[in-house]
Amino acid sequence: MVIEADTSATTLDNLPIFPLDSSVLIPGGVIPLHVFEPRYRQMVHDSLEGECMLAIALLTSSESADAIGDPGVSPVVGVGRIRTHQQLPDGRYLLLLHGWLRARIDEELETDKPYRLVRATPIVDELGEATGAVQRSAQALRQMVLLLAQHDASEPAKLLASACASEGDPGRLADLVGAALLDEPQDRQRFLEETSVWRRLELQTDATARALAGAAGATGEATLH
Repeated sequence: MVIEADTSATTLDNLPIFPLDSSVLIPGGVIPLHVFEPRYRQMVHDSLEGECMLAIALLTSSESADAIGDPGVSPVVGVGRIRTHQQLPDGRYLLLLHGWLRARIDEELETDKPYRLVRATPIVDELGEATGAVQRSAQALRQMVLLLAQHDASEPAKLLASACASEGDPGRLADLVGAALLDEPQDRQRFLEETSVWRRLELQTDATARALAGAAGATGEATLH
C-alpha cells in the first residue's frame, strides 16, 4: 500500500460515507462495490469529479442502508480512494475501492446532497515505546505470510506475500494481512478500530497461523480476499 501524503495531516472536512451492513474497508485492502441506489450513484459521480475518496461506514443497527432516514453507523470508518470504476448503461457503478486510512467521525454535516457527509479525523497508529519488539513482530508476521504462500498456491496468497515482502511499515503490514484474512464484518470492524500496531500485529499473527494450519492440512485451505 502506498500512501503519498502524511495521513496525520490529512483533512476530511466533507467526507461522503457509504453505510453498509456487511462491508468494512481496511487500509491496504480493496473491496468491490456495486452502486445502484440513485443517491449513492450521485455520491460516486461527485467523488469521481473530486478526489475520488469516500468512506465505508458499518451500520450499527439492523436497519438497511436503503432505509428511510439516517441509520446509525460506527464512528470509526475506512476511508478509500476509487481505484477503478465502470458506469453501466443504466447508471449503476461497479467500483474497486482501495483502503487508504482509518478515520473517526467527528460530526455529521448538514447538506443538500442526497447522501451523507461527515467531518472526520484520520486515526494515527500508536507504536508505543517497544519499537524494536514491534519490528521483530512484523518480521515474524512477514515470514509467516511468505510461508503461507508456499502452502497456498492461489493468486491472492501470492499477491499478499509479494505485498508484505515489500512493506516496511509494521502498521500497514498488519493491515494488509488483516484485509486479506479477516472475513466477518464485526471482526474486521474491531480490527479497523484497533490503533495499537503491536495489537494488530498480534491479531494477524494468530490469524495467519490459523490460515497456515488450514493450508497445510490435507483438505483445509486459507481463505484470502
